[in-house]
Amino acid sequence: MCAACGVWGSGPLCLGCRQSLQVAPDRITPAGVLARAAFRHEATARVLVHQLKYHGAVRNAALIAGAMASLLPVDTRTLVPLPRSTLRRMRYGVDPAVELANAVGRLTGLPVVLAYAPGLWWPSHAGSGARATVRFRTIRPVPTGAVLVDDVVTTGLTIDSAVHADGSHIIGALLATASAKIMNARDRHSDGH
Repeated sequence: MCAACGVWGSGPLCLGCRQSLQVAPDRITPAGVLARAAFRHEATARVLVHQLKYHGAVRNAALIAGAMASLLPVDTRTLVPLPRSTLRRMRYGVDPAVELANAVGRLTGLPVVLAYAPGLWWPSHAGSGARATVRFRTIRPVPTGAVLVDDVVTTGLTIDSAVHADGSHIIGALLATASAKIMNARDRHSDGH
């Protein structure tokens, strides 16, 4: 059965759902971090991430992990998931960034390091508003060659919050999906930013 649409067929995704997966362009967050996402946050990719986040469909992390792993910088040494708020993790029973990091780690052999403590709560779509700020606290130093892992990048402010908490060794961010709300890397550089 297709993990996205539920149609019976061969493989974890039907042909139509596989064909709807669109590659996301590289992005640069406001703090200048290169954020690479496997897919655009639309159609099948959006459904897979939604099911992972809100229905505990951890198998979806494995479906996305291969595309994510292919985007890792060559000098990546560790994967550092950006944790979900404590109340949301308790409510939905899953931390999507940890599941994605573990799935990518299994494919690549890279260790997953839990370096950030989640807040008790923060607004949904934390990076979407000027007042919606996620604040991370480090529980151990971020290792050299660290790549941040999260489920969705919207504005990039969640990634930047982690960088501000302890980002001296972060070499990039790896996401399952990216919305269209932040500029792609080429556009940002052409604007002189």
